Amino acid sequence: MRLPAFHSVMRRMTGSALLLLAAVAAAQQPPSVSGNPVFSHKLELRGYLGDDPVQMYLQPKTEDVDSVEGHYRIQPHNASHLSGKPVLLAGEVSGNHLNMEESDDGKEVSGQWDGELQDGVIRGAWLSADERVQRHFELRLISVPGLQPAKK
Repeated sequence: MRLPAFHSVMRRMTGSALLLLAAVAAAQQPPSVSGNPVFSHKLELRGYLGDDPVQMYLQPKTEDVDSVEGHYRIQPHNASHLSGKPVLLAGEVSGNHLNMEESDDGKEVSGQWDGELQDGVIRGAWLSADERVQRHFELRLISVPGLQPAKK
């Protein structure tokens, strides 16, 4: 009777099938935020929105692999600290390109951020929701796991 050999072959085939399924599942896992590993971590950024100092925090959205969310605060001139409540951010990443909407009340869009990451710095333009005000921004990565901060 050859039954034990049959079970042995079946176990090996089942094991091989499980390994194949695991490999296929791993290959289908979504990449880090749009393939850019910088945006797949929590980020702290500091810089300027126009002439105003800004501190921003971003993190990948858990429900959307191509998106980030976070907030920022502005430090007005002649102030020694960041003031006001945080302005909420949500947006998409494509390679080094970052496009976000902001909301200062959590309901309505109050502005749009459009920038490019290069050498640890995100540079771009901010546009108010009514499109009447446009300001340049520059934000340096302060803390990213495994990444050196941008040189000043």
